[in-house]
Parts: sequence; C-alpha cells; structure tokens
Amino acid sequence: MFLNIDHVRLPSFFNLTLFCCTFLLCSCISFYPLYTAITYSLPS
Repeated sequence: MFLNIDHVRLPSFFNLTLFCCTFLLCSCISFYPLYTAITYSLPS
C-alpha cells in the first residue's frame, strides 16, 4: 500500500516538474523577442 502510493506520487511529481520546466522554457522563448523589441523601441 505504501509502496503503491509512492509509486503513484513520484511520476506525478516528475510530470509536474517537467511541465513547469517546459512552461518556463516556452515563456522565455516567447517573451525574449518581445522584451528585446520593447527595449530597443524605448528611447535611450
């Protein structure tokens, strides 16, 4: 019973971590060109 709970909890935690890392990576890739465009468009 205890091993079964750990076996279920570990992959879900791994999937959550993988999802968060992928989401952050996609956010950085999406916002980096937007950030650079805003930075270059602002007057120095």
